[in-house]
Amino acid sequence: MKALLIAEKPSLMNTIKEFYNKHKNDFDIDITFMAQAGHLVGLKAPKEIDPVYEKWSMSQIPIKVPYVYKVNPGKNNLLSDIRKEVKTGGYDFIINAGDPDQEGELLIRLVLEYIGNKLPVKRFWSNDLTEGAVVQALHNLKNDSQYDGLYHAALTRQHEDYDFGMNLTEAISLKSNTLYKLGRVKAGIIRILVDRELAIENFKPHTDYKKAFIYNDNLEFVCNDEVFSSIEDLRKGFTIPTSATVTDYKCERKQQKAPKLFKLSTIQTAAHSQYNFSGSRTLATIQNLYEKKYVSYPRTDCEYISSATDVSSILRTVCKVIDLPEDLETREINDVMHDTTYANDKAIASEGHTGLIPTGQMPNLSSLTDDERKIYDLICRRFLAIFAVPKSYDSYKITAKANDDTYVFSGVNDIYAGFEIVLNPNYKKKEINVPNMKVNDVLSPIEFREKEIVAKPPARFNDGSIIKALDNPDDYKDENGKKVKYKLGTPATRATIIDDCATCGYFEKKKGQYFATDKAKLVIKNFGDLPIFNVTTSAEWETLLEKIRNNELDYNEVVNSMTKGLYESLDSIKNREVEKMANSGANASSAIGTCPLCGGSIFENKKAYACSNWNKDPKCNFVIWKEFTGSKISKTDVKKLVEGKTIKKNLKSKAGKEWTQNIKYNASTNKIDFVK
Repeated sequence: MKALLIAEKPSLMNTIKEFYNKHKNDFDIDITFMAQAGHLVGLKAPKEIDPVYEKWSMSQIPIKVPYVYKVNPGKNNLLSDIRKEVKTGGYDFIINAGDPDQEGELLIRLVLEYIGNKLPVKRFWSNDLTEGAVVQALHNLKNDSQYDGLYHAALTRQHEDYDFGMNLTEAISLKSNTLYKLGRVKAGIIRILVDRELAIENFKPHTDYKKAFIYNDNLEFVCNDEVFSSIEDLRKGFTIPTSATVTDYKCERKQQKAPKLFKLSTIQTAAHSQYNFSGSRTLATIQNLYEKKYVSYPRTDCEYISSATDVSSILRTVCKVIDLPEDLETREINDVMHDTTYANDKAIASEGHTGLIPTGQMPNLSSLTDDERKIYDLICRRFLAIFAVPKSYDSYKITAKANDDTYVFSGVNDIYAGFEIVLNPNYKKKEINVPNMKVNDVLSPIEFREKEIVAKPPARFNDGSIIKALDNPDDYKDENGKKVKYKLGTPATRATIIDDCATCGYFEKKKGQYFATDKAKLVIKNFGDLPIFNVTTSAEWETLLEKIRNNELDYNEVVNSMTKGLYESLDSIKNREVEKMANSGANASSAIGTCPLCGGSIFENKKAYACSNWNKDPKCNFVIWKEFTGSKISKTDVKKLVEGKTIKKNLKSKAGKEWTQNIKYNASTNKIDFVK
């Protein structure tokens, strides 16, 4: 039997090939290896399918075009090589070795469909790239049809994102006279950011007061029965107590287990908290560690370990690179592997991945970057923590009566830090001095005080908290007022979409905090009632996609339902009056020059120089972006370009090549051309 294995990327191909060759005599399959480089094909833009869509117009919305794929830029040779190899006639079947998720399933299948493959397809599936796991996966290839649910969920997501994105971007941009690049997840992020911004803006500072007293210098008892708006109100008709009587005394010995293993969203939050990493920086770092075979698959939404994991081997390796106290008390491996807090094969089968764990391959620490060492340390410590004994502590709740008021003290006293010292070697035990008490004991003397309760505005989002909010946006409720547990976006895409929201001008970062812009506020003001901006609606769509993935729903039903909702939204957009941003969102107070397309005024906004008549005049879509081939386009450059002059710029390609180039604006194509 001969097979052609197509991996998602060269690093994955090389890993599989290495272990296959090492155990070649154990297989009855002769495998040839090839690799893609991510997405080789993508959907054509509407204007590439029908020239009528070259110019934006409200009359052509909704845009209805077939899903036609094209070869992505720079990928022609690679796709051609794969096509030639598949068509040689020398293979009995293809092995799909996309990453073990629905995106990996999609991008290999799309290529095979694009080239017209007729051979049977098997699936290589492993989220563990250690030698044993790779060999086992090669011995247990499945029919790729078993993963149809994943494929259809990914295809539905891609097609609906395409339909929603191009239709809503064009319709809302035309109606607003401002470019709004929109999509399902992006719209949800805008809503979350704007809601938080408005809550902060509308917050009214105030301080309330409660009655309280201090006993034994460190125990604060608080009366929660009443809240006063001023000290004067609190003291009115009140006699300050000098003693109190214990009416209830509880001290319970409790235990707290280590947190679950990391999934992508939780490590992104932790990395921001500890190292101020952005979500995309954390993901890129984990991806590097994964490709070096030091950690498991990064884009996971799972927090569990598999019963098949060689835990002993991993522990032996990790304990050599992570310093732990010699007297650390640990749990038996068998106990942990039977603890459903950490081990859950059913959840792993549903998700397709384990939680983030080290692989057991000994890293060369000196070869790791500083970012890689920090993230590897986080992952290892979270893994090791589940094998440490739980933290034990005493929880106190003491109730006392003073005059006619009831006061309560609550506090904890750590007995043994347990897993805490694994996660944080500098962990300080919580210790309070609580004297022995019993009911009817008199507490005297006591120091009465007015306890200030200062109301604080909601915290602004940052790179960590926004990821956490998308993973579980629990501030949002259904129509019955109940909190709904759901997710917005996927672990693989959230960081990229957040970065894109910043690029589109929906928020600004100042000192690490997110500030929703006027542009974001205005789109919510004008269109916030549409389902696309309703976070719970977007969550419902995610649930539908999950059901497709699990083969619980036919994807055609979901597509029809979502498309109906889209068309209803487009009708609503067409028939409403909206408030528009001045000068297409321009921040400048004066024009830079005259538009060569319609004679309007050119203004500067955050990302570009655009005509004030952009999309108001059907002839005009003038825009010159501030970023051009690694160079900055200045106001002076724009003035010269629209006057028909040639200017010289120092450019830089994505590959890092630098050169000097003459450029000139071409009014017939509304583009900047290279000229001699």
